[in-house]
Amino acid sequence: MKFKGKILSLLIVASLVVSSMFSVGLAANYSDVDESSSYYQSISLLSALGLLKGYEDNTFKPDGDITRAEFAAVVVRAKGQEETAQSSQGDTIFEDVPGNFWGSGYINVATSLGIINGYGDGKFGPDDKVTYEQAVK
Repeated sequence: MKFKGKILSLLIVASLVVSSMFSVGLAANYSDVDESSSYYQSISLLSALGLLKGYEDNTFKPDGDITRAEFAAVVVRAKGQEETAQSSQGDTIFEDVPGNFWGSGYINVATSLGIINGYGDGKFGPDDKVTYEQAVK
């Protein structure tokens, strides 16, 4: 199973717990997620909860890998820090994450909360695929 599938599985479990407490309408309409797919309801629920956003071209890429920046965004959203991330958009402590990078706010918040670290050489690798070990840590 690809790593994105493992992360999706963890998020599905979390969403089932949340959905048992709240009623959330399914709202995702990604062009590459068919309503008949086995993961449609899970992706829809996680999107309705605001944890997943998909891509600007209205795709979700369910079989793709998740990047370190995308993972930071999901974790920050799961912690309820979306607004803080939006207001934290800008320069980061990492030389490879410019202030105008879409995920700089998420990376700034996740770093300040001690959730993520860079590679130790001043770089974060925002477009690198997150590994299972990195996500678990």
